Amino acid sequence: MDRWQLKCLDLYHSKELDAQAKRFAINPKRSYELDNRSSDRSK
Repeated sequence: MDRWQLKCLDLYHSKELDAQAKRFAINPKRSYELDNRSSDRSK
């Protein structure tokens, strides 16, 4: 693994990642999928 991959592992579910999500995401508990659900996906 290179350094970048190791740093990604450091950030995975870390306090630093949580802080960045709160700082940069408008609503970090929402997702694209939740916000863009189609009322009828069967078509």
